[in-house]
Amino acid sequence: MDGDVFGRVSKIGRDAGEAALRALDGCGWDPYPAERCLDILVAAADGVPSLPLVLREVRNISASPLFARMLGEHSSQRIVAAVADVKGGVLDLILKNEIQKCVLRGVFDERVILTRFCEQLLDRAIISGRDGFREQHGSERVREVQKLLRPIAASAAEVMQSRPDAKRLGLARRHPRITPETDLLGGFQ
Repeated sequence: MDGDVFGRVSKIGRDAGEAALRALDGCGWDPYPAERCLDILVAAADGVPSLPLVLREVRNISASPLFARMLGEHSSQRIVAAVADVKGGVLDLILKNEIQKCVLRGVFDERVILTRFCEQLLDRAIISGRDGFREQHGSERVREVQKLLRPIAASAAEVMQSRPDAKRLGLARRHPRITPETDLLGGFQ
């Protein structure tokens, strides 16, 4: 097991939440803290070991659209077994739950499933995490923050789809964008 991987990103998750709040208040949006948060989260969990097996099952379902419903239920059981076989961690369990929800809804597109999975990770790390956005600023602007985080989730999904064995995503390869409005002291005066 990967232990408390979300605990390892609580500070950068709070930083990403603050960056999102500043963006909602009219300052420029710098996605670097959120990208870095997702990078650290996946690296701390040592990747998502069940992802290659899960993607294979999703491809099997989508290859036979006429039998998707029937195959979906059977594949859902194999996905549960795959996560158990690899002794997956927290991220594997979140992926399993997201796959099961998508299969029940009739969604069999890999990219959509992985994007929703990454949205869940970002939500748990930035919005709902320890002292996260919701706890600090309430629920009024959560949907707006989720909208800001969606492109990051889509980028992460693209990386995961192309490299399912990846232990690191490499989303935050650049340095953060520093502007005149950037708070380099993190709120301290």
